[in-house]
Amino acid sequence: MILDYLNKDFAQIILEFQIVFFCWFAVAVAVGLDLFFGIRKSKQIGEYTHSYGIRKTFEKATFYYALMMLFLFADIFNPFGMYIEIFKLPVMSIAMMFALLFTELLSIREKADQKQRRMVDKSAKQLLEIILKNKALIEELKNKQEDE
Repeated sequence: MILDYLNKDFAQIILEFQIVFFCWFAVAVAVGLDLFFGIRKSKQIGEYTHSYGIRKTFEKATFYYALMMLFLFADIFNPFGMYIEIFKLPVMSIAMMFALLFTELLSIREKADQKQRRMVDKSAKQLLEIILKNKALIEELKNKQEDE
């Protein structure tokens, strides 16, 4: 991009920033979808949605955009565009976008599994508590069944 600026090729610069904007927008959509599916899964299993998950989403988005900014600077000062035509595009920003989209896809899938596991663990704990509270009743039913 810096070479395009020095050569006053502003049409190329606009194209490159449009591609970067699309990359940033795609990452925002992926983070939003992760948040949406996380909240939806919480509601499905009856788990309370609290600010911790939302706060973690914003921390993740901040980290992602810091990475995207770093790779944008790498694209801006990339001198290889002078030698290789494909490097005139913001390839590092595009590569980071695909890496983050893949990460978010995995996050959506894992989150559903983790929430399901927490629900099973919670149910097992509740069942154990019921058994321990009603131990006398269980013993009585067991003795009654043996007498018959």
